[in-house]
Amino acid sequence: MNKDITPKDVFIFFLNAGVILLLLMAWIPEQGFTLLGRKIYFATFSDFGWGTTNLSKTPSSVTDSLQHSGAPDSIAIQPAARKKRPLLLYSGKVSPLAGFYEITTKGNPIKGTIRVIHYGDSQIENDRISSYLRERWQSLIGGGGMGYLPANAWIPHLSATHYNSDNWMRYTAFGRSHPDITHRRFGPFQSFARFTPADTALCHSVQNAWIEVSASNRGFKNTRHYNQLKVWLGNNAMDFEIAVSQNGTLLQHFLIPPLLEKDTALLIPLNEMGSTVRLEFSARHSPDVYGISLESSTGLVLDNVPMRGADGTSFARTDLKQLAHFFKKEKTALIILQFGGNAVPYLNDREAAGRSAANIARQVRLLRKLSENTPILFIGPSDMSVKVRDAFVTHPLLSDYRDSLILHITSAGAAYYDLMEAMGGEGSMVRWVTSDPPLAATDYIHFTPAGARLAAEKLYEILESDRIQHLKNRKRKPEPPNHTHSVNEPGI
Repeated sequence: MNKDITPKDVFIFFLNAGVILLLLMAWIPEQGFTLLGRKIYFATFSDFGWGTTNLSKTPSSVTDSLQHSGAPDSIAIQPAARKKRPLLLYSGKVSPLAGFYEITTKGNPIKGTIRVIHYGDSQIENDRISSYLRERWQSLIGGGGMGYLPANAWIPHLSATHYNSDNWMRYTAFGRSHPDITHRRFGPFQSFARFTPADTALCHSVQNAWIEVSASNRGFKNTRHYNQLKVWLGNNAMDFEIAVSQNGTLLQHFLIPPLLEKDTALLIPLNEMGSTVRLEFSARHSPDVYGISLESSTGLVLDNVPMRGADGTSFARTDLKQLAHFFKKEKTALIILQFGGNAVPYLNDREAAGRSAANIARQVRLLRKLSENTPILFIGPSDMSVKVRDAFVTHPLLSDYRDSLILHITSAGAAYYDLMEAMGGEGSMVRWVTSDPPLAATDYIHFTPAGARLAAEKLYEILESDRIQHLKNRKRKPEPPNHTHSVNEPGI
């Protein structure tokens, strides 16, 4: 016969359960633990107001470190006692961007075109950030067009209306490998597209493909001011044809001979500004089409080169002579690198953060060498949030990674722009996501168009301040070099 349960039994049961729970709360760390690939959290003493926690949902006071008219008043989150960090950092007294500043100073005539290439991860897709810099610099010193476009419109582009046939295949120097591509000639934009297999044995008949591009009404006005088309291609085993038309009228027809391990660049003058351009290809063996560009014949051209998933280390894995030749021929005046965010989820400790930063710095040194010391601006990762228990907080290693990047990038001779600090430092991504209108997406990583515009405006403001300071300094008596990590610290 079962014994009846008494109130004493119930009390002892709950007492034992409470003791076990208290022991688990004391034993399991606040940051949780990983089990079968999943993060597991347990109640902590701080959840009940006992003790303290390092995970703060929102710092106590708010200041706007991206001051700009039209922006929400509280888009950046900073602790009250937090000292603002400089946004543009470099080693020495003279800005590494001085060469570019000289070119972009009024009164310095530009012969032909100069090129700015903005390489970046998915944060710059859809011409984000690039489009605003392009418009400001083109308005300052001249130039027009939207610059580089891939053969296949794999993502939308703010400044271009872009269509293509559906038989283009995209190959990249980053991301997964391509077994059928046995060379390293991925071109200046780290990718190319084809419309036939790379293996000639699989190319049995003539194939056709097309690309049609024009300026978008959503873009800035200077993107419509183009009067020429450039096409970069090569590495075809058989001859092929290209017909180029403008607003439905044939402009030129090309018969291109085999270009194995070689490249060519076509330059086609256009009769009308802002026209629709169509390219029609016909070949048994497609060339590698590195890209096309609608641009002006004089002034500044800025290329937006988004590399989704890339960590910024693919340049060393491509054909270096091909890169060097492009930088020189196209008169590259500035290289912008915007990477780091894709490495953050894979960092396990500070040592890993340092190794990743050092690896990116090696790419910076390589690009400086290949481009004959063209100025390089590195834009660091934005604030990035991960969910810990019921709150979104800055990734635990992001600040350490940012500091490692600053150290290594500036030592490599580039300027570092601290995008995370420009947003407001640690915790600012939460405020950007919840602002009205939203400045960042609910993935707590990427900017919305409004956020990208705000970030671009701040970046241009800081660069312009550095440019003006450089022009003032060059009129003074030169000072001995300062090898500390000194830096432009404009008033914010």
